[in-house]
Amino acid sequence: AQVSQAFRAGQISVHASLPGLPAVHGVTVCVLYDNAGQEVGRGYAFCSAKDQFCRRTGRLIAEGRARAAAKQPKG
Repeated sequence: AQVSQAFRAGQISVHASLPGLPAVHGVTVCVLYDNAGQEVGRGYAFCSAKDQFCRRTGRLIAEGRARAAAKQPKG
């Protein structure tokens, strides 16, 4: 599928952890859509609590993972 648009669903910087989950400092989500508006890939980037949250780095990682997911066959 040809990707026409990358949409960053959101970035959030958090300074707490949820019970049972590892502590994260931030999360970035990227969703890729084709020309028909159908989702073709989704990627996430989680910033460790040990690292400095960086929006640019999160966007690059999340988009790379979304593009890799878009190449995977559905099923």
